[in-house]
Amino acid sequence: MKRQHGYLSVLLLPVLTAILLLTLAIINNGQQLRQRFFHQTMVDNLAISAAVLMAREMNILAIMNRALLANQLGIAQLVGIASWYQMLVSTSSRTATVTAWIPYLNVLTQQFNRAIQTVEQPLQRVLETGIALHHGLLQGIMSVQTMVRLSFATLVPKTLNDIARLHQLEHVEWRLLHAPGLFEFPLRWWTYIPRQRSGYDDHKLTQLMHHSADPFSQQRSYDWLRLGLVRVRKAGGNELQVTEAGSWNWQALDTVSLHTRLLWLRIEIPWGNASSYLQQRIQQASKQQFGHSRDINRRATQLALSLQQQLGRSAPTMHYYHWPELTPEQVPQVIVVAGQSIAKAGVFFSRPADIFPRTDGLDEQANLFNALWQSRLESLNNNDKMVLLALRAAQS
Repeated sequence: MKRQHGYLSVLLLPVLTAILLLTLAIINNGQQLRQRFFHQTMVDNLAISAAVLMAREMNILAIMNRALLANQLGIAQLVGIASWYQMLVSTSSRTATVTAWIPYLNVLTQQFNRAIQTVEQPLQRVLETGIALHHGLLQGIMSVQTMVRLSFATLVPKTLNDIARLHQLEHVEWRLLHAPGLFEFPLRWWTYIPRQRSGYDDHKLTQLMHHSADPFSQQRSYDWLRLGLVRVRKAGGNELQVTEAGSWNWQALDTVSLHTRLLWLRIEIPWGNASSYLQQRIQQASKQQFGHSRDINRRATQLALSLQQQLGRSAPTMHYYHWPELTPEQVPQVIVVAGQSIAKAGVFFSRPADIFPRTDGLDEQANLFNALWQSRLESLNNNDKMVLLALRAAQS
């Protein structure tokens, strides 16, 4: 028994050594996995941060595009108010003239006419000042849009450098690429959101303006009075003319006429008429324009065209940022490569029907007129993998 003492320890020594080596290997592999997970998490943070900034820029551009339409609508309302008030001046003047021989009533109509004419000149100055203010706001918004595009193109790489520094990734070489990952950001970022000019955008902006117009600017046609065979009809509205240079010219026309029937004859007596414009005079009015004024009050419309009032110059050339047509494959995406770690992120457009429902019930396509852009991490597709393999092969 004494001769066999210690033999078991000698036999277990290789086993203990193997267990120790296996434990060291597991610890080393765990550290490598932890380091790799840490790098992948940091790369994911870089990619999603870039996508967040891209979505933020697109939302800012969308808000400014809507601001352009809102200011144009404000100009349309001011031009319409000018035309409507001039129509009211002519109507009150004719009413005071006709009722001058009626006791008591003539006092009321003359006082009303005098009050209307007293406000005419101050209101004219206020409207002209308001139009000039809107023109300045339009120019400022378009300039800010260009500054936003310039600033965000440099802000995205700078912000990612700051994030990498905070995560202590200075010793790791990383790159921010467009997806597919061939060009460095922001070489292709400019082409994703091109600058559009009204007049050369297939009337995209003008169509949106027509759909966004308020009822007062679209049509001001209704009956003022119906009394037996006598009918007083009011007609009017605004129209938008876009010049070849891309500037917008608003025009407005308002008329009032008395309509009566004598046997088979229909008689129209013009009672009020006015028209206003910014730069281009109203050459003619079709039956569908200006709230069907020509169809409703033909003679009054002709008088309104002969007495046009200019309120100022047209708006500056309308520039904005938008895609002519954006498909899901064209949505901007970025890829971050840091060693063996790769992450991809992009933006997407979403309008939840339960939060922002549409009156027509349709699904809204991606656009830059609603600030509904968000960011998300995405998976690499086959095209991305092939481009990255070719890129690594070229570097090696």
